[in-house]
This record gives sequence, structure tokens and C-alpha cells, in this order.
Amino acid sequence: MLKKRIVISLLGAVALITYLLCNTEHVSAQTNAAPNTAKEAMKVSQDTKQYLFLLFYDTKNSLYDQMKAAIVSVMAQTDQSILIYETSKSSEIDAGLIAQYKIDRAPMPLLMVIGPNGAVLGGFPKSVTKDRLVKSLVPPLTMDVLKSIQQQKMAVVLLQNSKTKFNAESSKTANDLAYDKRLLGSVEVIKADPSDPKNGDFLANAKIASAVATATIVLIAPPGIVAGVFPGNATKDSIISSLSSSSSGDCSGGKCGPGGCS
Repeated sequence: MLKKRIVISLLGAVALITYLLCNTEHVSAQTNAAPNTAKEAMKVSQDTKQYLFLLFYDTKNSLYDQMKAAIVSVMAQTDQSILIYETSKSSEIDAGLIAQYKIDRAPMPLLMVIGPNGAVLGGFPKSVTKDRLVKSLVPPLTMDVLKSIQQQKMAVVLLQNSKTKFNAESSKTANDLAYDKRLLGSVEVIKADPSDPKNGDFLANAKIASAVATATIVLIAPPGIVAGVFPGNATKDSIISSLSSSSSGDCSGGKCGPGGCS
């Protein structure tokens, strides 16, 4: 009798474990299910902090095959998490996004690279190389700046860390700019650590020394012009005055665009 009870208990335990495993697999399949639309893919990309490759095509020809091969090469090389979604340019379920970005007017195939924050990081019609795709996977700072200027906002990049001077002053100035009546709603404050190696290209293109001892405020205006670089103890009024007196056509400070700053 005792042996029979043990066998029954073991069978019950096996059944319970099997049930849990089956349900776990079911939940996992739902969580990792492929997106059904381009907009859903964008949401999944942002929710899971993945880069998104949106591949649009007319026919699956040799150009399409070459683009897919470049994508495969990048995914094998990078440690970045990438989500892929492909659709026909005449897709009815993706018609809204296709119209929004005027995809139907572009040469096919077309690959769009979208950042985890929703910024467009690159657009590649007809062909793309592995190297160009890798360069489009920009770091968070550049990505946030791109999103800001794509929304027609001025990016106020606040470079500071625990070792920089004037942190409190620079934070106040950035907030003052964001809430100034003349600029309200058109400014995005972005904080970044100047000692982070990922931000090295941004510092170089803004002509800032890699060893930043003082908090620094960098203003980037649409379509990606570095409008000014100011010390952390600069005031809102002094920055606005400097911007007002600067030539509107001066692009000497550099420019940020898809693929980074230049």
C-alpha cells in the first residue's frame, strides 16, 4: 500500500511539473511572438530596448537578398539586440506607417533602422553594406539627440558626472532653458556622462576635450547643428544672448544626423 501511494505521488508530481513546463512554454511563445504589424514591431522594439530593422520590399529579388545578407552579417557581428520586421510596400496592415514615412515613393527594397527610443537612425534604399548598418547602431546619447531634433526640438545636452564641477549650476541652467516661456515645449534636456567611452564621438564632434573636468552644456538645434557649447556655470540669459548674436547660418560647430555626428 505504501509503495502504491509513493507511485501515485510521483505520478502526480510528474503531471504537475509537465503542466508547469507546458504553460511556461506557452507564455514564452506569447512573449516572443513575432510582431504582426510594423507599428507593433516598433512598440516591441521600444518595450524591449531593441534596435529595429524595418525592411520594406516590392519583390523579393536579388537586391532584397543582398540586403537580407547584410542584415544577417550585422547580427552575427554585433552584440546589440536587434528585432527584424519585413513587409511589402503595398501591405494593407502597414498602410498607415507606409504613408507616414512615404515608403511607397522610395526605391525598393528599403531598410529603416529605428532606435529603441523610436528615433530613425538610418534609411537605406536599394542596398546597404554591413559597415554602414553597424554605424547606424548609434549609442544612447546620439540616439536621444536624433530623436529630439526629429521632433523639431533643441537638444540641451548636459555633460556631467560625479567628478565634474558646476553640476548644480548646469542642471539649473538646463532646466531654466527648458521652462523659459520663449522655448517652452521646444527643448529636450539630455544628460550624459562625458567619461563614458560611448560618448567619445559626440565629444570629438562638439570639439570638447575627452577629459571633461567641468560640467558642459551643448546645444544642438534641428536639423542637427551644434548651436553652442557652454561651461556649466553659464546662465540661461547668457546662453540665449549668445545664441541671438550668433549667425544663423554658422554650421562650423558640426552636425548630428543618422549614423552619428559629423
